[in-house]
Amino acid sequence: MSATVSGQIPSRLLQSLVGPAANSKGAILDVGCGDGNVVRGLRDIGCTAQGIDDTLPRAGDGLVQGSLSGNVPFVVHAFDAILVRGMKVYSGPLTGPEVFTATANLLSCLKPSGRLVLFEPQGFTTPGSIDAGRLNAWREHLSQFPGRCDISQFADGLGFLLSLKWLMGEKKIAATIVSMTVPSPALSRLEWHRVVRDILLGKKKRGAA
Repeated sequence: MSATVSGQIPSRLLQSLVGPAANSKGAILDVGCGDGNVVRGLRDIGCTAQGIDDTLPRAGDGLVQGSLSGNVPFVVHAFDAILVRGMKVYSGPLTGPEVFTATANLLSCLKPSGRLVLFEPQGFTTPGSIDAGRLNAWREHLSQFPGRCDISQFADGLGFLLSLKWLMGEKKIAATIVSMTVPSPALSRLEWHRVVRDILLGKKKRGAA
């Protein structure tokens, strides 16, 4: 992988974000793909990568413009990992029907035991340092879906110092990574939507109590 496959994500952090899916040259979806730099970088190391965004400078070559809360243009169980870097639907509170539907649609695109990984630029006060309130909001949001939610840390260590990249102006990174591993066997898209229905019905009942 090149030194930096995106203006926002150095390659060493990207490798940690997508983890085993990159090592096994799996299928990865970049959500909030922008100009497609990350998609192209993942392809350079042998992954099958696609991207989606609200608006695109230029669609094509595996990059599509679309909405996560509508009819997502990807089949179920297509990806080993999904990297979420930002879409309009996730820019505000994570408690509304549209947000839950968007997450359900993404989770339905994962293969059994696949991972949804969050790297939200607007939620990071310094590169990789997520705001505590936003972190708790994501944890609460994801915990309502079947699967395992994990919070992990990435930090540059001795290898970064020995590489002398800091002499070339690269900054040391400390990142909080939020991920969700879906169950195996995988749920269908309809089953994920039923989960959303149950979540929203539960909220409605609690609100009426």
